Amino acid sequence: MSVMADGKGLRRSVFKRDGMICFWCGCSIVRGFKDPLPPHAATIDHVVPKSRGGLDVAENLVSCCNRCNQRRSRESASPPITEAQLLELMRG
Repeated sequence: MSVMADGKGLRRSVFKRDGMICFWCGCSIVRGFKDPLPPHAATIDHVVPKSRGGLDVAENLVSCCNRCNQRRSRESASPPITEAQLLELMRG
């Protein structure tokens, strides 16, 4: 069952679920920074971007370092990830 985004509560639960590790590169991430964010600042990333119909639900959100989040936003022309690919990535 999906949990819809409720702001900070959902962000905290995603960080806890992912163990403060970037889903994409595996680096340790740190919360509590203000702009400009350093490369290893903790951010939340949509696996399937909102622009492609991705929802603000826990299953579509991952903990991510600022560097990977910025890189993925620049690569938004890449094909969307499938649900099967997401499940495989999360099994790790």
